[in-house]
Amino acid sequence: MDREELAGLLVGVDAASMGCRRAVSAGARYWVEHQTDRPVPASHLARIYAGRQRRVRKAGRPTTGFAEAVAVLRAQGERPIRLGAVDVAEPPYHYMLFLDEHLTKVLAVIGVRRRPEP
Repeated sequence: MDREELAGLLVGVDAASMGCRRAVSAGARYWVEHQTDRPVPASHLARIYAGRQRRVRKAGRPTTGFAEAVAVLRAQGERPIRLGAVDVAEPPYHYMLFLDEHLTKVLAVIGVRRRPEP
């Protein structure tokens, strides 16, 4: 998936989608699973990311879109989900993208502030 196509899929009005779209458009490093990669059931990802949400909240790290993304994943049930990610250098953020099986829609985005490098 090229940069323009990914930016075009990040059409949400939530803070996580908008921040991720700005980062992609500005040249941030990104990856998206390919059609040949095996998608993961949404319910499995919902459990994983609910746990991660608790851990990052406990660590006091700023996030955006976490609760909304977990709710979207739960609502998707067993539908196959593909993943993507965007890394931003400044401010240091990592975005996780949850896409439909055919890579035609971004269903949810999570942004997590990365720990500063030592």
